Amino acid sequence: MKDLEKIIGDLATWMESENLQSYDPYDLESTKFVMTLSGILPGKIVRAGLIPLKKFPSLYHPFVTRTKAATSSALYASTCFMMGWNEKAEKELGWLENHACKGYSGYCWGLPFDWRMGNSVVARQGTPYSTIIIYMTDAFLAGYEITGNQKYLSIAESTADFFMTDLKRTYEDQERICLSYSPLDNFQIINVNSYSAANLYTIFKLTHNDKYRMLADKLINYILAEQNNDGSWYYWSKNHLKNKSIDSLHQCYIMENLYRCYLINHDPEIIKSIERAFDHFVKNYYDAGKISKNPMDKHYAELIDAAESIILFNLLKKRNHLEETLSTTIERFSMKGKPYFYSAISDNKKDKIPYIRWGQSQLLYALADHVSKSHYPNLS
Repeated sequence: MKDLEKIIGDLATWMESENLQSYDPYDLESTKFVMTLSGILPGKIVRAGLIPLKKFPSLYHPFVTRTKAATSSALYASTCFMMGWNEKAEKELGWLENHACKGYSGYCWGLPFDWRMGNSVVARQGTPYSTIIIYMTDAFLAGYEITGNQKYLSIAESTADFFMTDLKRTYEDQERICLSYSPLDNFQIINVNSYSAANLYTIFKLTHNDKYRMLADKLINYILAEQNNDGSWYYWSKNHLKNKSIDSLHQCYIMENLYRCYLINHDPEIIKSIERAFDHFVKNYYDAGKISKNPMDKHYAELIDAAESIILFNLLKKRNHLEETLSTTIERFSMKGKPYFYSAISDNKKDKIPYIRWGQSQLLYALADHVSKSHYPNLS
């Protein structure tokens, strides 16, 4: 296996040369034409109609714009801090500060394109999403810890106000709360609540503001109640009886975020939940370091799934799984003569388009986290 620090340096240098801009695996769906169709036709019909085009992205890439995502910027900034490239990291924090969504209670970020979240919910560029803010929170907190710049701490702390104020409570009783994906929708999505809880607990650790802990605990109760008997979680709440999708990526997200909460509140129920979830994950998505997206197709894998698994194994200190997945991922996804990696692979096809938001930046962060032995320094 190549030297990891060289891989990190080469990948980061390439990302810099691209100004962190790339095509996106979902950029076709964000075009005006498809957005319009999605508002008229059922989603299943639109998705089916896009399949031939998505197999040949060169046909539509001339009509879409390469974008820079806040997620990529935050993961890149955190990587730079871990590697000691502080000037580069602070430059990205400046970009993130200038590209935060406007008009909300605290700092927050969204996608660099319009997105139809459902037939009746269109999120325009500038709409914040609960699932990405923690990456910015981590980056700004790393900046504060390394530079002592009080502004970075203030920005990070303000993100909690977004979760407290701007998201809808789509379910609430005395013990449980479910928050929306964005300020626009009424969705009940499990990983959304895990991200929200982890962000709130991160800020609670700094501020000791009990209202953040109280909301986070009710979010965690909701997540634990939604866990299936086999340890997995559906993407949607169990209230969505027709949609019972499960994939490896979102299982990772939920486990990571729950564990971040556990590192602060030491709730044994969280550990029990993670142990069950991890057992399900290894049995269904892990095969000698290969990470599949779903159990029904062991031969299809995406870079982002492998990268997120590396982050999870690092965080949970699962050394054997970590080492095996690291070496297997680099071997399987490396492109000869290129500093970046295949975005997806299957038995008969490899996606050569390097999506920075959806794979490359996550792998960069995962490798730096391993090399630096950081494992979320803000929570250590």
